[in-house]
Amino acid sequence: MAFAAVCREVVGIDLTDAPLKIAEKMRTERGLSNVSFQKGDVESRLPFNDGEFDVVVCRFAVHHFAEPSKVIAEMARVCRADGLVALRFDCQRTAGAGGVLQRIRALRDTSHTSALAMSELIRMMGGAGLEIVRFTSHGYRTPVSQWD
Repeated sequence: MAFAAVCREVVGIDLTDAPLKIAEKMRTERGLSNVSFQKGDVESRLPFNDGEFDVVVCRFAVHHFAEPSKVIAEMARVCRADGLVALRFDCQRTAGAGGVLQRIRALRDTSHTSALAMSELIRMMGGAGLEIVRFTSHGYRTPVSQWD
């Protein structure tokens, strides 16, 4: 919904009904008329035409996908050739403690599948035909006391 102020039309997608109902309630409360939501499975084929969107965004969800390369390829498919695909993710696999962190994440969030190494994400983006024009990385640590 944050994109509503700067976009003609915004479409949100989720696999399950519960988040869509919450989002629709928030959309109504905010009086946003250029935002809609659809149920869809990003790990198969999105219900959109090739090149239908100017911008395609995935925020904090990559570690939930069993096959993230398919999701990234599908994002690239629905984005126009000179459009923008933006990925933001909240966990990455790091050398050394990867196995321990994977187990902790899975215990904390049962929908967690796997954190990717940055090199894997970059390889998947290239495999989907995407060119990286900007990359930023910020370290952020959440104290265990703040975990949900």
